[in-house]
Amino acid sequence: MSHTFGQRLIALRVKRSLSQIALSRLAHIPASTLNYLERDIRSGEKLALGTARRLATALGVTIDYLAGVYDESLVDTACSPAYVIRHTVCHGGPAGALIPSDT
Repeated sequence: MSHTFGQRLIALRVKRSLSQIALSRLAHIPASTLNYLERDIRSGEKLALGTARRLATALGVTIDYLAGVYDESLVDTACSPAYVIRHTVCHGGPAGALIPSDT
């Protein structure tokens, strides 16, 4: 995947019609942190797991998608963030694609 962490973050935020302030409030992170992440000043690779989880939940995607493991064409971003995507897409992949996150 050729997009940076910041580019994916911006694309998701814009797709959901959220301002940086609105997303920072939804994700319970400082707006300055979000700004640094979007501009790739602060690396997504060193992002704390809790921060990544809150961002992914607020945006309705998995941490894997946010990190660039899955391409947008492979992920149904409308899936509930309460599910973890394993080896396939939401709604119709082989062998139990959806696993509840509390399991």
